[in-house]
Amino acid sequence: MLSNFLFTTIILFIVILSISLILKKRNSKLQHLIPITGAGIGLIFIAISLFLKSSDELGLTVYAFSLFISSAIAFMVSAMVDNMKQLKSHYRPK
Repeated sequence: MLSNFLFTTIILFIVILSISLILKKRNSKLQHLIPITGAGIGLIFIAISLFLKSSDELGLTVYAFSLFISSAIAFMVSAMVDNMKQLKSHYRPK
């Protein structure tokens, strides 16, 4: 179960981060909205799975936590990359 969680988290992180970075290259405002939406959907699925409280819904909970964690980490990495590029251009000698 843990290996399934880690594999799913890594795959979702790569997919969400790559979509975010592709949108960043296109100067789209959606670059931060995609990871935030993924985290929101993950939280909604976590809430749903907690209300259902069935042993069959453990899979839904695992995938929901995986989506939430990968989206949150992708958002942080995307924001750090964006800030690093702005700082680099700000402190570049003229």
